[in-house]
Parts: sequence; C-alpha cells; structure tokens
Amino acid sequence: MRLNFLIFIVISRISAVVTSVPPTAVQIVTLENHVFHVRSNPIDKLLNDPHIKDRSLFIFSISGLARSGKSFFLNFPLKYLWAQYEKHDLDDWMGEYRVDKELNGFRWSGGKKRQTTGIWMYSHIFTHDYSNGDKVAIIVLDTQGLHDHDSSIKDCTAIFAISTLMSSLQCYNVMQNIQENNLRDLHFFTEYARLALNQTTEIPFQKLLFLVRDWPYAKDVNYGYGDTYMEEILTATNEQTPEMHQMRNDINSTFEQINAFLMPYPGTYIAEGMAENSSHVDTPNVDAKFIKYVKMLVPSIFAPNNLILKRINGQKMHARDFKTFLEKYVEIFNGNELPDAKSSLMATAEASLSALIKECLNLYEERMFHVIILREHLTISELFLQHETSKEAAWSLFRNRPKFGGRELILSFRRQLEHDISTKYLFFEMENERIGQLIAEREKALKKAGAVTGGSCSLTAWHPILIAIFTISVCCAYRTNFPVITIPKFVFVST
Repeated sequence: MRLNFLIFIVISRISAVVTSVPPTAVQIVTLENHVFHVRSNPIDKLLNDPHIKDRSLFIFSISGLARSGKSFFLNFPLKYLWAQYEKHDLDDWMGEYRVDKELNGFRWSGGKKRQTTGIWMYSHIFTHDYSNGDKVAIIVLDTQGLHDHDSSIKDCTAIFAISTLMSSLQCYNVMQNIQENNLRDLHFFTEYARLALNQTTEIPFQKLLFLVRDWPYAKDVNYGYGDTYMEEILTATNEQTPEMHQMRNDINSTFEQINAFLMPYPGTYIAEGMAENSSHVDTPNVDAKFIKYVKMLVPSIFAPNNLILKRINGQKMHARDFKTFLEKYVEIFNGNELPDAKSSLMATAEASLSALIKECLNLYEERMFHVIILREHLTISELFLQHETSKEAAWSLFRNRPKFGGRELILSFRRQLEHDISTKYLFFEMENERIGQLIAEREKALKKAGAVTGGSCSLTAWHPILIAIFTISVCCAYRTNFPVITIPKFVFVST
C-alpha cells in the first residue's frame, strides 16, 4: 500500500514537470532534399483536442527573406496572445515592468546562420469565444526564409505559396523598403498559390501585411501603418512598363486587403547578433522605439475584434480541417500538377532561346519556299542541296546571335533546332515528291486530251498551279499566312 502511494507521488511529480514545460514552436512541415513532408503527430495533438477541433481559425503566418528577423518578431505577438487570451490582463503585456521579460517561443538568433527550416507552429493554440456564439482558435506560423544558399527557387515558391494558402493574414517581412524585386517575388509566389487553389476568378486570399523592417525614411513617412506609402507602391505610373502595370493589377486582385507597417530599427544588440542563439531575449535589450511600435502593431492584428477568420472559397476553415488542407497543398507542390517554378533568369533565357530557334526555323523555311516556288519540281539531289544551304543559313543565324543562358541550356535548344529542321525537311521531301507525281499525271492527261498550244502545251504554264497546291499544303500544315500566288490564264485549243 505504501509502495503504491510512493509510486503515485513520483508519477504525479513527473507529470507536473512534463506539463510545466513551457510551450514552444514545433515543426509541422519539414524540407529534406527539396521534398516537403507534413508531420501529422504535432498537428493532431494540437488541433484534434475536443476544445479546439470544431473552432474556426485565425491563422497568422510570416514569410520573407532569410535572416531578416521574422522569428524574432513573432515572439512579441506571443506575449500579447498570452496576456489577452490566457491571463486576460493587458496592463503590461510586453512585460517591461515584470521580472519575466523574456521573449519565448520561436527560436531565433542574430547573425548569418539560419534558424528556421520548413514551417513551424506555436505549440499553444489560443482561443476566444465571441458573444454571438462564434468560437475561434488562433494559430501562429513561422516559415523558412526565402533565397538562402540551400534553397531552390521551387523550395522558396512552395514555402511562400503554402504560407499564403494556409493563412488568413499573410505577413510579408521585407527590409527597409518595398522594392520592385519584393513585388516580383510576391507576384510570382502568389500566382503559384492561386494555381494550387485552382481559383482564378474571385479574390483568392484575404489579407497581406507588408512588415517593413528598419524603415530608414521616417522623416518622409513616419513609423506605423503606411497606407499612403502602400498605395503609391501599388499604383501604376506612366514611367512603368506594361509588365509592371500588370503585376500591380494582379497583386491587387489577389488579396482582399493590403497594408504596410513601417518598423524602426530594433537596436544594435539584436541586429548585430549579440543575443544568444536561443528562443528568448530580455526586452530591455530591444530599442524603446521598436517596442513602442510593436505595441501599436500587435493588437491591431491579434485583438479579438481584429481577428480575420480563415476562409477557403467563402467557407470557414475549422481546426479539424487544417491538416487536410496542408497535406493537400504539400502534395501539390511535391508533385507535377503545377508548372516548374523557375527563376526569372532561367525563364528569360528560355524565352530568348525559344524566340531565336523560331526565327532560325522561319529563315530555313523561307529559303526552301523561295527556290521551290521559283523552279519546277526539284530532283532529290537538288532538294537536298537547297536543304543544306537553307540549314546553314539557319545555323549561321543561331551561331552569330548573342545567346542568354548557360552552356547546357543553349545546347538543349541547339538540339531542338536540329530536330525541327530535320522534321521540316522530311515534310518538304514528301511535298516535292507529291508535286512530281502531279506533274507527271498532268502531262499524261494533257497528252491524252490533246490540249496544246501550237501543237503542244508547255508544262511550265501549269507550274504555278502545282506550286499553289504545294504552298497551300505547307501553309495549312504550319498554319502560316498564304503568300500571294499569280496564276496565268490558259488557252486550250482542240486539234
């Protein structure tokens, strides 16, 4: 009896120690060898809880360049969430006047070494019950930084797209200013997200927040929400190209709401990597101005009246559905359902080389047409000689034109050009042979009918008709415009 009592005490103490472990971030999507995997266990544990699973969701996710302070920032919202939804006391939610001043939750560090890979979720799900009966669960996600040295463009595209697909508020963390390359990345990544959602008509996503870090132009536009600044960035101007106009139109039509918040510098201790490699830092080491604007921003996102419930195709997502949607999107980006995500450099190189081989093929075809139209039926050797001459003209154009792209890419397009020229030559061979047969049949018919001019009929008079037939055949085969063909009048004299 006494032994059982002692065992009970030990188990109780162990259980108390386990349950006292503070919440932290858990990885829910891993990335290994450029393949994504969903970790079901932590998601099931957090979201299949009877108190959570039937709730609607507010999902905040942050994305941005690697080593730009995303994980560091996320620890401030966590302090607010604990104060608002667990302690129900906002008097000192930043903890500036308490002994406990640490930022706990998402692992971060200053310096150049990355801390976050894949996608992470905070291991405590905050909840709120509205007076109208709605019940919400609050999820906070952190994502791997974009454009680090170990991530492919496909990895970056998938990370940002999945973050956008899963969130009701997508936070795009940028440094100092919203540059044109930030917009290009956003446009590229969200177009893939739109494809994955298979929705092209309605506005697919809810809210986008540009979080501009270390804003250097406070004299022009003060820290805080920069609605006028955001409007200037997304408004097309006469100096911009049509492509830049289209990009802005696409971005504006992708999100229901787009805002920017301009943040000051957090201080040398944070920015220069003096903090330990950990998931916490004392708030006194953060610049007071930074703290001031964090206290302005965070409630504007996470206060009960500001929570944006996640919707997909107009329907609220519930906690029990989170894993299903996440697995679906991960499967799409792991598979071949979407076009290959390529860098703008690669896409430009491919487009440039595609245009070049098309021009080379057109030159080859024009040279072949020119000789065949001017002459009667060619012999096999004559046709082959013309093929070689036309092919050399095409190759000369390909060799001498400056080319954009690496050696392997250029070589692949060279092989494509060689294949296309050979295919076209086979077509010319067949058509030339068919014209020869038509000429022979026509001569036989003329002799039989006795249709002559001065006792005979020159076959040359019939040549334009045969060439017209040939030309129409080629144009139909390649869907090109018909050239102007002059056909002479004929006089048939019976004898």
